[in-house]
Amino acid sequence: MINLDALLADSHCHILDSRLACQADEIVANLVRDGLEFIIEIGADPRESIDALEFALKHPRVFSTAGVHPQLAKDYDQREQGKFSSEDFPYGCEFERWLIANSCNKKLVAVGECGLDYHYPPFDKDLQANVFRAQIRLANQVGLPLIVHTRDAFDDTLRILLEEKSHINNGLLMHCFSENKEAANLMLEHFGAGVYFAFGGGVTYDVANATEVIKTIPLDRILLETDSPYMNPKSLGGKKVLCLPKNVRVIAEFVATAKGEPLETVMRATLENTKRFFSV
Repeated sequence: MINLDALLADSHCHILDSRLACQADEIVANLVRDGLEFIIEIGADPRESIDALEFALKHPRVFSTAGVHPQLAKDYDQREQGKFSSEDFPYGCEFERWLIANSCNKKLVAVGECGLDYHYPPFDKDLQANVFRAQIRLANQVGLPLIVHTRDAFDDTLRILLEEKSHINNGLLMHCFSENKEAANLMLEHFGAGVYFAFGGGVTYDVANATEVIKTIPLDRILLETDSPYMNPKSLGGKKVLCLPKNVRVIAEFVATAKGEPLETVMRATLENTKRFFSV
């Protein structure tokens, strides 16, 4: 049964970030009061992934993911830093071994966020690509969906996803989607019912493009997120203010307006989409 007082889910947040960690337990305690049924705490590096799962295990309304963000690609395989040998970890690296060992835990619901990010130089495109491919294949190996981060790198992201398509069999989520409708249509064309799109506070900074894209994507493929503490909606003080999971309602309102749908319709649909994608 859907809790009528909690018709939202935050599909992507980082409340264990150092800026919010002291509030994390309080945030979770107030989820239903704030209109959320549950949240997904995202792992962006090996340590965060472990911490996210440990936190999720303590809280019924929290689920977690495990992944390595492209800006942290150098942290994926500790062997490259001389800390371990391939003989120590036959699956390739310590992070992969840990993820495989924990992949049956019902609180660990996806691999990611992972992908490509060419926004802040310097960056190593080859390293990012290799780590992205490794996580695509790892997600397939453990039977979990994949969360993709792409920033200033959509063409390369799409190319790699297409080259690795045979390894994408458990769902694909384009996190914080900020591309145009042509890009959305390409994803829909190539990945069909397997691809979902998450929208966060960024839509409030590029209203015209976001509205056009949201109109293009079927409602049954849309998820809501805050990327907390990042990307606070413009109407709530903008990027200088830390974003909280409860702010996901503002994103729901934006999507409802763009779609021309009642707010409750969008809330129910995106909640069910989030449950379906993550098997929650």
